[in-house]
Amino acid sequence: MKKLFVIVFILFGTLNLIAQEGPSGPAYAVTWQNSSGYWFAVGPTQALWAGERSQEKALEYVIGSKAKRYGEVTKIQTCGKFTVYSLGVDYESYDTDAIKYAQKKGYDCNVSGGGESYVKKDFDHGRYQGYFLNGERHGEGVFNYNDGDKYEGNWKNGQLHGYGIYTFNDGSHYVGQFENNNFHGHGTYTWLESGNKYVGEWKDDQRYNGFMYNKEGLKIAQYTNGTKKELN
Repeated sequence: MKKLFVIVFILFGTLNLIAQEGPSGPAYAVTWQNSSGYWFAVGPTQALWAGERSQEKALEYVIGSKAKRYGEVTKIQTCGKFTVYSLGVDYESYDTDAIKYAQKKGYDCNVSGGGESYVKKDFDHGRYQGYFLNGERHGEGVFNYNDGDKYEGNWKNGQLHGYGIYTFNDGSHYVGQFENNNFHGHGTYTWLESGNKYVGEWKDDQRYNGFMYNKEGLKIAQYTNGTKKELN
C-alpha cells in the first residue's frame, strides 16, 4: 500500500509542476480503483491521490466547479480498470487532457471493453471524428458539415448535447450548452457581420433570458421568458 501511494504521489507531483503552462481545451476526468478497493481520479483542476471509498466521490473531487455548474459529465470510454469521462466544458488548466496522465498509470485506449470506440466516419451531410457508444455519436466529437458548418463538443445518443461550439459557414458562432440538437441552457451567440451578440439562457433554440449587445458592448435588447424588449 505504501509503495502505491508513493507512486501516485510522484505522478501528481509532476502534474503540479506543469500546472502553470497547460493549454485550454475540452476537459476530461479519469477514475480507477486499486487492488485494495480505493478509488483514484485525475481531472481538470486537481488530482485525488489519497483515495476514496467510492468512485462517485473520487470523480466529484476532481471535476471542478465549472463542470459542476455548466457541464454534463458523460462516460465516454472504459479501458481495463480506467473509466474516462467528458466533462462537457473547456478549462484553461494544466490537465485538459487527463487521459495522458492516466496513461502513465497504465491506461491504454486500445484495450477493448465497454463497446466504446474513437472513430472517423462519413455521413451523408458531413464527417464525424470522435467517440461512439452503441453505434451512436456519444461523448466528445467533431462534426464537419458539407455546407461548411462545424460542431465541436459533446454528444449524447447521436445528438448535440452538453457543452459545445457551433460555427456557421459565415463565421457566426454559438458557444454554450446544447440539448437534443438545440441551443439550450446558457450560451453566447455572436453574429460575425454585425458584431452583435446574445448572452444568456436559451430554450429549445430560442433566446429566453438574457441580453443582446452591439459590437461596442452596449445592451440593445433584453429577453425575459422569451419576450424581447428593445433598450434605448
